[in-house]
Amino acid sequence: MVYIVKAGLQHGFNAASAKLLLLTEEDIVGTRTSGRETERMPSRRRRAIDPLSLRAGDYVVHATRFREGVLVIASPEGDSDSADELRRLLARRDLVLHALINRRLPVLTKVAAIAARLQDSSKVCSELPPGEYFALITQLWSMAETIIRAHSGSCTRGSSDTLVGYFFDQPENDRNGDYRLNALRCALALKTAMATLSKDWQLRKNWPDELCLNIGLNEAEEWLGARHGPAGEEILVLGDLVSHASHLSEIARFGQVWAAKNFISKLPAAARERLEFGIERVTADGQRVLVRTSYATVDTLFGSDTKRLTALREIAGIELTEIRGLRE
Repeated sequence: MVYIVKAGLQHGFNAASAKLLLLTEEDIVGTRTSGRETERMPSRRRRAIDPLSLRAGDYVVHATRFREGVLVIASPEGDSDSADELRRLLARRDLVLHALINRRLPVLTKVAAIAARLQDSSKVCSELPPGEYFALITQLWSMAETIIRAHSGSCTRGSSDTLVGYFFDQPENDRNGDYRLNALRCALALKTAMATLSKDWQLRKNWPDELCLNIGLNEAEEWLGARHGPAGEEILVLGDLVSHASHLSEIARFGQVWAAKNFISKLPAAARERLEFGIERVTADGQRVLVRTSYATVDTLFGSDTKRLTALREIAGIELTEIRGLRE
C-alpha cells in the first residue's frame, strides 16, 4: 500500500520491523522543488539588503514554514553560536512545536477526536504467536498514524488496542480545510485501509475471520495541554471528548463508524448534504432496515441488554448514528 503525502521532510527512512518505507522527493530524484511549478523569484527586489553590509547587533530575520503556520524569528547578527543553535532548532519541527506548546498551553479550543479500536483484540492475540501479533499491531498502528497525519491530525495511544486522533480547529483561511471534515474523511479512509490490511492477513494466515477497526467520532470545545513524559511532550485533551469517542467505538462492530449527533450537526452544510448515515431498525416482520438521516440513544439500541447499558452509561443521553459514507 502506498500513500503520497505533502510534507516538509528532506530524507526518508526504512522501518523494516514495521514494514514501512518512507521516501522523499530528494531520495527519489536527488532534488527538491517548491511544490509549485510556476513559482519564480522576482527579477528585482526593492530595498534589498546586502548581507555583507550587516554589522554586529543588526537583526536578521529567519522564517520557516510548518504545517501549523510560519515561524518568524529575529536574531542579532554576529553571534555565530546563537546562529548555529537557531539553525539546529529550525531544522527540528518537533522541537519548535514542543517549545511553542509549552509557552501557550493550556488553551480552550475546538477539537474533533477519533477513537479507533481493534475488534476482539484479545481473541486475535490468543490466535497468533507473539511475534506475529506484535507485527500485526505495529503494521496497523503505523498505517493508522500515517492516515491520521495525512488528514492534518495528531496521534496518541489510548490503550494497547485503541488509537486516538485529534483534529484541531484551524484559522478560516487554513488550506487544510475544516477540522471536523478532516476527521470524518480520516475515519472513512481508516475503514477502507483496514479492509485491505484484513484481506492481506486473511491470505497470509488462511483466516476465515475478518480483522475490523471500529471507530468513534466526536467533537467538543476542550482544554488542550501538554503532558511531559520520558518520550517528550504529549498532547493532552481534558474533558469527556475522548472518553465519549471511545465509547462510540465500543458500540461499533465489524468496521462501523459511529458518531455523536453533535459532531454531525457541526459539519459544514455541504458535507452534511453528502453524508450517508442512519440507524438500522427492526420491522414488525423481523427485517432490518436502515432509517436514513436518523439518530438513536443507547437505551434504544440496547434496551434489553443490561450489561451493555451499564458499560455505556456515560453516553446514555447522547444521540448517535452510524456513518455509512460520504459522497464526494
